[in-house]
Amino acid sequence: MIICEIGLNHMGKTKYANEYIDKIIKSNTDGILFHIREKSFYEKNPKLLLSDKFYSNAIKKIKKNNLKFGITIADIDKIEFCEKIGVDFYKIFSRDILKKELIKKVISTKKKIFVSTGISNIKEIKKFEKI
Repeated sequence: MIICEIGLNHMGKTKYANEYIDKIIKSNTDGILFHIREKSFYEKNPKLLLSDKFYSNAIKKIKKNNLKFGITIADIDKIEFCEKIGVDFYKIFSRDILKKELIKKVISTKKKIFVSTGISNIKEIKKFEKI
């Protein structure tokens, strides 16, 4: 499966996010991934926040074009919203690999989960396996 990770490269601008989506739809890929960070991140960087309305519209467009829609999630309170709009899969940031409450909430969705291990050490990865 090939996933294009937009992350926060949209810089909080729906125009850029939609341009990325349009270009990715035309490519040979299986899905698109956005990041939803924790509340404190957006308090410090409010211009990077995309609205719930954006995500609701984006997922419709993406699924209409037979692509999967995923979220790298750091805000446990946004999981319910993601489920409501029909997110296909989740990714966990490597820095969140030991946040048990977040991990368990994502697991409870029964969706595919990808886990970044980029800054994690072996000990942390083994602890994650036990969650």
